[in-house]
Amino acid sequence: MIISNDTTFAYAESIDALHWTLPIALGDFGPIAAYPTAVGLGDDPHVLEKKFFVYFTHLPTDGTGWGAGSLRRLTLTCP
Repeated sequence: MIISNDTTFAYAESIDALHWTLPIALGDFGPIAAYPTAVGLGDDPHVLEKKFFVYFTHLPTDGTGWGAGSLRRLTLTCP
């Protein structure tokens, strides 16, 4: 799971969706970075393996609004 406060992201994982690891900070992607979504690289994008993408929206705060926003992607690799 990717956790977001609309600026920084963190990653936590679970085998049963009840018990989670402590979140690991991924970084600051602001000024406004929202809706992070993890996408697997295999046949089923819902299944995350060691390497996967995180897509998110990025919005600058220069007053230009969503017209200057962008969709961005991170590549994450877990040990």
